[in-house]
Amino acid sequence: MGRKAWEVVLFLLVLGGTAGANSDAAVRVAFARLLGHPLELRIELVPDLLEGMYARVSLYARQARIGGLVVDELWVRLRGVAFDPMALGRQELRATMQRESSLHALVGIRSLEEYLVQSPDVEEVRLVYDRGLIAGQGKVRIRGVPVQVGMRVGFEALGTPAVYIRVHALRVKGVPLPPAVVAEFERRINPLVDMRSWPVRFAVRSVRITPTAVVLSTLKDAATCDFCGGIP
Repeated sequence: MGRKAWEVVLFLLVLGGTAGANSDAAVRVAFARLLGHPLELRIELVPDLLEGMYARVSLYARQARIGGLVVDELWVRLRGVAFDPMALGRQELRATMQRESSLHALVGIRSLEEYLVQSPDVEEVRLVYDRGLIAGQGKVRIRGVPVQVGMRVGFEALGTPAVYIRVHALRVKGVPLPPAVVAEFERRINPLVDMRSWPVRFAVRSVRITPTAVVLSTLKDAATCDFCGGIP
């Protein structure tokens, strides 16, 4: 190969590397925007042999936001994913292809309190861990009327991008409220997490409640995470 041919090859390699670096930077900016500019965000991007694709995207975020919910710690792993370059130019993510998507999130009990009081139906609430569920005391609006209540709630994942609060008990002065009232209250505060409009699809399969946090995961068992940690 002559000198001119080598110069052309070198130019193309440099150009490709520059384009890849620009794409990586755009992906980082778009993820930061999607997650509400977390307090800490680390992303590892492993390019695929096919142009514009990533063999793996690994992400760790602290104090991220999913809607109005603060997620204290979040891990994400994507495999075989490609993003729309036009959307990246607008600092937005739109996955045009994804082979695998995994997510593991820790929502602290205090963050859950802050989320609930954003609802017009919850004026104040204090939550504690109680034998695998979350118990609370607070003032909520029942059919528009402020009422001091006690409650016990759990969470449900159905293999979709949303997670729902399930009210196990709602009492006023120890007296259980009618099922129709409980169902109406539950409907008005749900869903807890809603990623149905996200550019990357995640199917949340499990929820685990610990003394300090609610753990949401795409894994079948939220007690373990094989992709958390190790992100530089």
